[in-house]
Amino acid sequence: MKERLMIAAVLLLVSIASALSLAAINNVSFPVIQRNQERQFKVALLKALEIPFDSEMPEKAYNIQIEEKSTEEGTLYLTHEDNQKDLPVTGVAFMLKGAGFWGPLSLIVGLDPADMSIRGLEIFEQEETPGLGARIEEKAFRDQFKGKQIEKKIIVQIKGAATGPNDVSAITGATITSKTLEKIINETSRPYIEAMRSLNNG
Repeated sequence: MKERLMIAAVLLLVSIASALSLAAINNVSFPVIQRNQERQFKVALLKALEIPFDSEMPEKAYNIQIEEKSTEEGTLYLTHEDNQKDLPVTGVAFMLKGAGFWGPLSLIVGLDPADMSIRGLEIFEQEETPGLGARIEEKAFRDQFKGKQIEKKIIVQIKGAATGPNDVSAITGATITSKTLEKIINETSRPYIEAMRSLNNG
């Protein structure tokens, strides 16, 4: 009986020690993970706006050139002429989110406010199939969106090459993910476009 109680006590102590160790590891690792995610976001946003930056210190370019503007629709990330907030806006970016084939899908779109054309598109989060849907991260695919008018419907062509002025070609073997990206851009960008208009009118 005493032996069983001793074993139970030892197991309890081991469980408590393990739980405390995991909690300590989480407390240490969570801030690191959070900082890495923040850095990845800033890098993606700078790329979407085609802003040059030092890969070792992207925060420097972000802090100097990006203004975060909160709106009812979400956050707009602005660049200004000569990096002066009282001068005209030269670039706008925002994050769009939706459901991919296997999980969340989020992207950052950078725009030229002069003609509302896409300056850059970066995939921030995706859980698509490697070699298929995950190929939306490839530069060759993303670059197709450059120059497209976000105020007009963007069409991802499933068959054949893109022919229309606002068309892009889908990824072979990943039509669902390609069309999902089309849907996210067309349906979730509208509130941000309205926020940009309100900003300009203000």
